[in-house]
Formats: sequence, structure tokens, C-alpha cells
Amino acid sequence: MKELKIKAPNTILHDKQLKLYDFIEDFVEIKYKIFLEIDKAKYKSKSVTTDLKEEYRKPIDKLMMEHQFCQFHLQQKINRDLKTFIKENNLNENEINKLYQQKKRINSIIYAQTIKNSRKILEDILNNKKNYYKPIIEICEKTIQPYLKNIKKNCEDSKIERTSSRLENMFLKIMPKHIKRKMKTFKGAETRAKLTLAFWDLKNMKSYIH
Repeated sequence: MKELKIKAPNTILHDKQLKLYDFIEDFVEIKYKIFLEIDKAKYKSKSVTTDLKEEYRKPIDKLMMEHQFCQFHLQQKINRDLKTFIKENNLNENEINKLYQQKKRINSIIYAQTIKNSRKILEDILNNKKNYYKPIIEICEKTIQPYLKNIKKNCEDSKIERTSSRLENMFLKIMPKHIKRKMKTFKGAETRAKLTLAFWDLKNMKSYIH
């Protein structure tokens, strides 16, 4: 947990894993709006890295924090869009290869060293729409172009995490997948909370006896 705090002023959020750092061991979940308010007040965070969920955007803007979109989640969305297009249009192997070759141009936008270079590649794609498959253009127009600054905030400040993967990997260590599946249901979360309290009582009882 200390490693996360050292990385401040950046905070990493993921919709399924919103926990307040001080209470992670007790698996206490809180709403992201409250999380952001507490986080900014306590840790003085100036930036937030999240997945692409729209509900994050208003509270982050309201608190006047820099907002970085997780580039890993962005890649996942792009891959889903392309797979849907392939399935719906029954593309052959050559067409699929061509589509994924074009996707490399989008990757160049996402991973360019500067936002200026990203914008240049984006403009080149949009100025040559006839050379690209429909989903490539749609991704550029609807996902990349309106949020380019959010995708490339890490270029402005190297302290800003470009993905939320580091935090997610940490949660895999403290909360294995079989526990996370249980936590998605009210009964599972309730059981987990009761177990946590029971262990706390047992620990303190031993301390009292000694």
C-alpha cells in the first residue's frame, strides 16, 4: 500500500475495484464520488487514471483533477469493436489481416511520445478515410478524437499512470478471482464482511487474554 501512496499525486480507479486505501484489508467498498473527495482531501491527488466508464468524468471534472484514460482498457474496447465488425461482416483471413494492420495506426496514436505526434497521425487517418475500414474511422472519430487529451495526459506529466493495471495486479494478490466473484453478490460481500469482523474479534480476544 505504501507503494501506491508514494506514486501520488496520481490515483488509479477501476469500477469493480474501488476501495479506500486505508480499508482495503477489510474490503470496504465506497462510491467513487466519495472516494474522489476523500482521496483529494487526504492525499492531495491531482490526477486520476480510470477505465472508460462515463460516470467517472463529471465528478473528476468537478474536483478539477486531471483525468487519464487507461490505455489498456482503451485497447480492450478497440479490440471488442473490431471483433464485432469481423463477426457481423464475416471477413475473410486477408480482410482480417488488413483490418489489424490498420489498427496499428491507432496504436501509434495511443503510444506516441507526444500529443502533437498523436494528433498528426489522427489527422492523417481522418484525411484519408477511404483507405480505412469503417470501424477504424469510427474509433478515431468517436473514441480517440474527442478524448485525445485524456488518452495522452501521461505525456504532460510522467507521474501520471497511463494504465490502471498496477492497481488491478495488486488487487489480484490481495483478492483472488474466486473471492472477487463472491464479492459481486450481496450475500458474498456480507459473508466476507462477517468473516473479517470475526477474525478481528478473534485477534483482539487473544490480545486481551495475553
